[in-house]
Amino acid sequence: MGLTLEHQQKTHFIIYSIILIAIALLSIKIFFILEKTLSAQKEAAYIINISGRQRMLSQLIIVNALEHQKKPTIYSANALEESINEMQASHLLLINQPTIAKTIKNLYFQPNHIDKKLTRYLSLSRKVLENSNDEVSFNSLKEMSLPLLENLDEIVYAYQKNSQEETAEQHHLNLAMLALIFFLIIIKAVYVTLPIFQKLRFYFQLAIKDTLTGLYNRRYFFQALEEEHNRCLRYKTNYSFCMIDIDHFKSVNDQYGHPTGDKILKKVADTIKNEIRTSDQCARFGGEEFSLLLLRADENEAFLASEKIRIAIEKMVHTYKNENISVTISVGIATCAFTSKNKEAILSTKDMIQRADTALYMAKQSGRNKCCLWDNSTSDNVCPI
Repeated sequence: MGLTLEHQQKTHFIIYSIILIAIALLSIKIFFILEKTLSAQKEAAYIINISGRQRMLSQLIIVNALEHQKKPTIYSANALEESINEMQASHLLLINQPTIAKTIKNLYFQPNHIDKKLTRYLSLSRKVLENSNDEVSFNSLKEMSLPLLENLDEIVYAYQKNSQEETAEQHHLNLAMLALIFFLIIIKAVYVTLPIFQKLRFYFQLAIKDTLTGLYNRRYFFQALEEEHNRCLRYKTNYSFCMIDIDHFKSVNDQYGHPTGDKILKKVADTIKNEIRTSDQCARFGGEEFSLLLLRADENEAFLASEKIRIAIEKMVHTYKNENISVTISVGIATCAFTSKNKEAILSTKDMIQRADTALYMAKQSGRNKCCLWDNSTSDNVCPI
């Protein structure tokens, strides 16, 4: 069993470690995907801004060229030259940008040859700048203006579409990563966390239950008795404590053997559990002794409950090699009533156990197979009511 438990612990540890490492790696991957997405969006916004400026500059050049042709001055020449230089710089920046997708770059060179059109457009603009009376260059510039604007619009649209597609792709990848993390968390819960909780529950039950009868053990019952005692003291209520002992059980073990005795103990425990309320608690006190904690039960209620159990066990029959075995029980009952009219507050749980044990002794002395209540005349060495 030790080797099996050690193997299970090792397996759980390995699975838990693998899942944690996987979640950590996926989280790092998601972080880098988000960083890449933000960087791509930032770059796309920068490029789209430049492309949009190209459209504006193409129109600004034709406006400045018209003004320069009508009335050439140093100011009109400077305005036209500045717009030409800006468009030239923006064009070179776009076609040399390493982060721009290859398919978008190809739009500059094929099929509309926007690169050549832009170069031609800038060349005509410089001719008008150098000679304001060059009608041929100016007319050609005007003819190119609108088609070039449409081509530049196409470039901007392509940039936007490419950015949206990249963002959508990264978004889907992130969702896939998150789904995988969620799946790993479920695996961790099913194969690691749940077995651990089940083991903890098993060990907890093992710590508070008697393995043979399934009743609470003595240590846990003492704790429950102490809690109920304090609760009754606080709220001025009552409870009853019963000690149950199987009559002449040693002779059963001697005559039929301990395995048969264990079966009878289990049967007695099951009968007690079936006869008490769900709010009451029963424990194996030791050997063939059992204890009962009857919540909010006075002497009459405790006696009736004990009698019900006694009669049920008296009717219980266990078969051993075609021989019917019957057992009886003796019960000692002690009731504690915390009211403002009596002195029960001075009682302790130890006193209650002693009272019930004394009442049990009296039941044994008076012939067994009966229930006895503790009272003042039962003993002189316990706290009187």
